[in-house]
Amino acid sequence: MQQIRKVFIWILVALQLFSMSGCTSTQATIAPAAGLAPEAVRESLKAGDRVEIFQDDGNSVKMKVIAIDESSVTGVGSKNERYEIPISSIEGFTTNRVSAGKTAVAVGALGVSTIVLMFILLSSLAFMP
Repeated sequence: MQQIRKVFIWILVALQLFSMSGCTSTQATIAPAAGLAPEAVRESLKAGDRVEIFQDDGNSVKMKVIAIDESSVTGVGSKNERYEIPISSIEGFTTNRVSAGKTAVAVGALGVSTIVLMFILLSSLAFMP
């Protein structure tokens, strides 16, 4: 019985760790050889997105998008540096978005597994000599 309890505890710990990674998703958009269509960039990116933009000169920029207009994407880097990247120079980008549904499931799973884990630990302490 003690062995089963140990296995169950390890499974719950693994589920907790796994559930914490379920809140964000990364989506990559890479341009064909001819480049990304400006419409595709404007439709894919939204203000508030955290992105890494790959430019045709080989540089990449990580930033939070604050505005998108007809010709450029404007954002702020991690040290509050401001970037304005011409859409015509974008070869591709990745976006990191928080998913409300995934976050709700992760928080729920984390809460339930924590309660079950605490119950098991407390009940095993109660039977200790």
